Amino acid sequence: MATAAIVLAGGESLRMGMAKAGLAWRGSTLLATVVETVAEAVDRIVVVRSPGATLPDLPAAVEVVDDARPGRGPVEGLRTGCEHLGPGWSVFVTATDMPFLTTGFVTTTLDALTDEVDAAVPVAEGRRQPLAAAYRSDLAALGDENLKSMHALLDRCRLRLIDVDDPSVLRNLNTPAEYAAAVREEPVP
Repeated sequence: MATAAIVLAGGESLRMGMAKAGLAWRGSTLLATVVETVAEAVDRIVVVRSPGATLPDLPAAVEVVDDARPGRGPVEGLRTGCEHLGPGWSVFVTATDMPFLTTGFVTTTLDALTDEVDAAVPVAEGRRQPLAAAYRSDLAALGDENLKSMHALLDRCRLRLIDVDDPSVLRNLNTPAEYAAAVREEPVP
C-alpha cells in the first residue's frame, strides 16, 4: 500500500498563544522540521491548515489543503487530509508541534498498519497517542461527522497498539514554556 503523511497545522494554538507552524526550530521551523522527518518515510505529504493560514516555506512536493470545516479539531483535519488523498493509502498522522519524531518511528508505525487493523497507534506511558499514528485513508469511522475526539475515533477502530520504548519522540510543544525549554535543549546527534 502507498504511504502518505498528513501533518495537521490547522489548530487554534490556544495554549501557545500563536501559530505553531512558523515557530523557529533549530535553523528551520516546527512545521518544516516535521515535514522533513516524515518525507523520508512516505510517498506523499499533505499539510492541512486553517483556510488562508500562512505557513512557512515548504518543499514544492508538499500538498497544502484547507481544513474543510475549521475549528472542529484534529478528526476534521484527518478527514480533510484523507479525502484529499483518496482511498488506498496508509497514512501517518501527526501535528505540527512534534519536532522530536524520527523517520524510524514513522516507518515502524506505518509498518504496523496491516490489513487486519484500521489504525496502528503508539502507546507511551499507558496512553494512546492518536496524533502520531497510522490510519487507512478510507477509514469508515471518518464518515461520522459528529466525531470530534481522536480517542472517540480510536474507539471505533480495529487497533494495533504499539509499545513505545522512547516516549520522547512523541513529545509535543503546547505552551510557550514547553517551547522555550525545548529550544534551550541541545539537539541529540
